[in-house]
Amino acid sequence: MVGGRYVLEEPIGQGGMGTVYRARQTEPVRRDVAVKLIRPGMGSEQVLARFEAERQALAVMDHPNIAKVFDAGALGDGRPFFVMELVRGVPITAYCDDKHLPLRERLELFVPVCRAIQHAHQKGVIHRDIKPSNVLVSEVDGRAVPKVIDFGIAKATHGPLTERTLVTGLGAVVGTPEYMAPEQAAADGLDVDTRADVYALGVLLYELLTGSTPLTRQRVGRAALLEVLRLVREEEPPTPSSRLAGAETLPSIAANRRVEPRRLAAMIRGELDWVVMKALEKDRSRRYESASGLAGDVERYLADEVVEARPPSRRYRVGKFVRRNRGAVSTAVGFVVLLAAATGVSTWFAFKASAAEGQAVKDFERAERARVRAEDMLELTRGAIDQFGRRTANDNRLRGLPGVQRALFADTAKYHEQLNATYPGDPRLARDRARTRAYLGYIETEGGSSAVAREHLEAARAAQEELLTRQPGNRTYRNDLVTTRTYLGRLATVSKDPAGAVEHFDRAIALGEELLREVPTDTSVRTELSGAYQMAGADRFDARQYPAARAFYERSRDLESDLIRTDGASREHREGLAVALNGVGLACLRQSPRDLPAARRALEQAHALYTELEAAERDAFEYQYMAAAAQNNLIIVARAEGTTRPDEIHARFLKVIGTYERLAARSGAQRYRQSLAGAYDELASEARVAGAPAKALEWANKAWAVVEGLRTGDPASLDLDLIRNVQWNRAEAMAASGTRARHCPCGTSCSR
Repeated sequence: MVGGRYVLEEPIGQGGMGTVYRARQTEPVRRDVAVKLIRPGMGSEQVLARFEAERQALAVMDHPNIAKVFDAGALGDGRPFFVMELVRGVPITAYCDDKHLPLRERLELFVPVCRAIQHAHQKGVIHRDIKPSNVLVSEVDGRAVPKVIDFGIAKATHGPLTERTLVTGLGAVVGTPEYMAPEQAAADGLDVDTRADVYALGVLLYELLTGSTPLTRQRVGRAALLEVLRLVREEEPPTPSSRLAGAETLPSIAANRRVEPRRLAAMIRGELDWVVMKALEKDRSRRYESASGLAGDVERYLADEVVEARPPSRRYRVGKFVRRNRGAVSTAVGFVVLLAAATGVSTWFAFKASAAEGQAVKDFERAERARVRAEDMLELTRGAIDQFGRRTANDNRLRGLPGVQRALFADTAKYHEQLNATYPGDPRLARDRARTRAYLGYIETEGGSSAVAREHLEAARAAQEELLTRQPGNRTYRNDLVTTRTYLGRLATVSKDPAGAVEHFDRAIALGEELLREVPTDTSVRTELSGAYQMAGADRFDARQYPAARAFYERSRDLESDLIRTDGASREHREGLAVALNGVGLACLRQSPRDLPAARRALEQAHALYTELEAAERDAFEYQYMAAAAQNNLIIVARAEGTTRPDEIHARFLKVIGTYERLAARSGAQRYRQSLAGAYDELASEARVAGAPAKALEWANKAWAVVEGLRTGDPASLDLDLIRNVQWNRAEAMAASGTRARHCPCGTSCSR
C-alpha cells in the first residue's frame, strides 16, 4: 500500500531511476492508476531532483494526449512517489504496424502527438526523449488515442522545474541516440531548446513512414559512443523515400502500410520527404520553429494543401557538401582535371559506341526531369495562390473592405480557372477552386449580393460533392463541405429563408460532429465545426429562438477553448472564442432577466478579448467594430441591471457611435452601416422618451439617412426590422416636434 490508498500490483516499466507499477486506487474513487517511485538505494540528490522535475513537468500540463498526474507523496523511508493516469497502450510504431495503418492514418495519429508536445513547450517544458516507447497508443471507444509519457529528463525553458539542484554532468548524454538532436550530442548538451523536440518528432515521423530511424539501431549498436555522437551531429540522413528504395525489407514495410512496394516510395517522395527533412535539419534555425509548425504542415499535406517545407536548393546542398569535405573536394578537383586530360580520347570513342543506348536513357531522364519540374511548378503555383487567398481572407484590414476583398478573391478564382484549364481533371485543383468559390460566396453574402453569392456557393457545393463521389471517405473533402454548407446557411439567414438556414446548418453540424468523432484533435475539423455552430447560433438568435442560440454558442465556446488549450492562443482561436462568448452573452440577455449575471460574465470576457485583439492590430476594421459592438452589448446589460447612472451610459454609448461612424465612413461593409443606423435610432428613442423632441428628430434623421443608403443595396439582405424601427421612431419624432413627415414611409400619415 502506497500513500494509504494505492495498492501496488505489478511493475509495468522501469527507467534509470524509478519503477512504474500498475496500482489500484481504493479511495475516494476506485480506479486503476500508475504509480512511479524511486528504487531503493537511488535516493541521491540528483535522482531526487530528476524525479521531482518529472512530477512538476506533468503537473503543469493539461492535454488529452499527455498522461495526467493525480497525486504525489512520500513513502515511510522518505522516497517520493507520484500517481499518474494508467495508459494501457503500445508504442505508436508498434500500434501502426500491428493495425497495418496506411500512411494517411499514421499521419493523422502523429498530429496530436505534435500538439501535445507544443502544449508542453507552452508550459515551459522540453521533453528531450521523444521516441515510440514514450508515445503510447490505446483505443478509447474504438478510436486510437496517443499519449505522451515519461518526462523523466525534461528540461524547463524558463525557471527550474524543481527547487532541488539538478545538474547535467559534462559529457553526460541526455536522450536516446537514434532520436537525439545534434545539439543534444554536443560536448555539453546544454544549449537545447524546443527545436530539439521538433527534431525528435521528425525522427518519429521518419520511422512511421519507413519503419526505421535515420540513424539505424544497427549502426548505433556497432559504434562506440563518441562515434555515435559524431554521426548524430554530422551525418546527413537519407530522405525517407530514398531509404525505402534501398530497403531489403520493403515488401514487409509496404504490407504494414497496405500499399504495393513500388508505390510506397513514390507516395512519400516530394512533400513528405520535404516535411521530414525540414524537421531533421542539422541547423536548428532551418527546422520548423515549433511542434505546431510541423503539425500544421502535416495537416496541410493531409488536406491536399501546399506544404510550407521546400526541398533545399542545389546551391545549398553543394555548399553543405563542400563545407563537410573541404580537403577531399580540393584534392578531387585536381584529380578530375588530370583524369579528364588523360582520358579524353578514349571517352570520345566510348561515347560514340554507346550513343544509341545512351540516347534512350537520356530521353527517359529528360522526360522524367520535365515531369518533376512541371509538378514542382504546379505546387509552387498552388502555394502562391493559396497563400494569396489565405492572406486575403484573414487580413483584418481587408475584412472591413468587402469590395477590395471581393476583387482580390475574384482574381484568385481566375488563377484557379487558368490552372484547371492547364491541368484538367486534377482533384487538387478542383478542390482549390471550390474552396475559393465558397469563400467568395461568403464575401458576397456579407457584402449584400445574395444572387451572386448563391451562384458561387452552389457551384462550390456541387464540385465538393463530385469529389466525394470519387473518394467518399476523404475527410478533407467532407470538412470542406462543412464550410460550404455553413456559408449556405448564412446566405439563407441573410435572405430570410429560415427553412433553408435550418437545413444547411443542421447538415453542416451533423457532418462536422461525425468528423470530430473520427479525428477529435484535428484543428481544421474543430475550427470549421465551431464556425458552423456560431453561424447557426446567429440564425437562431435572429429567429428569437434564444435557448437554441445559447446552446449553439456554448458548444462553439467549448470548441474554441479546447483549441486554445491544445494548439495555443493564436489570433484566430482568440477571435473565435470572443465571437462565441459574445453570442452566449446576448442569448442570455434576451432569454431571461435571471440570466443577466451570466450575460455580463460572457460579454465582459468577449470585450476583453476583442480589446486585446484590437490593440494588437490597430488598423483592423473588424476588431474595432467587434470591440465597439461588445461595449454596446455591455451597455445594454448595464441598462437592464439599472445600477449605472444614465449620463455614464450615454457617454459610453456616444463613444461606441463614434467608432461606428468612422468605420461606416471608411468601409462599405453593410453591417457597419446597419449598426450605425441602429445606434442613431436608439439615441432618437432615448431622446423622445426623455422629452427632447428636437434632439430625437436630429438622431432619427441621421438614422434615416443611413437607412436610405442601405436601401440601394440588395433588398434580400436588408434588416427589415431595423428599417421598420427607424421609420417608426422618425415618424414619432416628427409628430412630437410638429414637423410634417414629407418622407413618411407609410404614406401621408403614420400610425402604428
